[in-house]
Amino acid sequence: FAKEHMGEKAKTMTEKEELMMLFSLHDANKDGYLDGIELRAAFSDFNQGGPETALTLQAMNDMIDHVIGEDDVDN
Repeated sequence: FAKEHMGEKAKTMTEKEELMMLFSLHDANKDGYLDGIELRAAFSDFNQGGPETALTLQAMNDMIDHVIGEDDVDN
């Protein structure tokens, strides 16, 4: 995603820099955290492949619950 939207600068980005850029892009209220609403927006950005690849609302909620419940190690 970052490499597609950042042009030449993205070619030299490390994986960590790319992740930080994606995080800051989706941290809408700039509080340093991604909440469920921001995660839904982030997942929606990557869910643009057309109707055959679209996630159901339940599938997206399951992904958000997973991220918050399992990957958010420091709350």
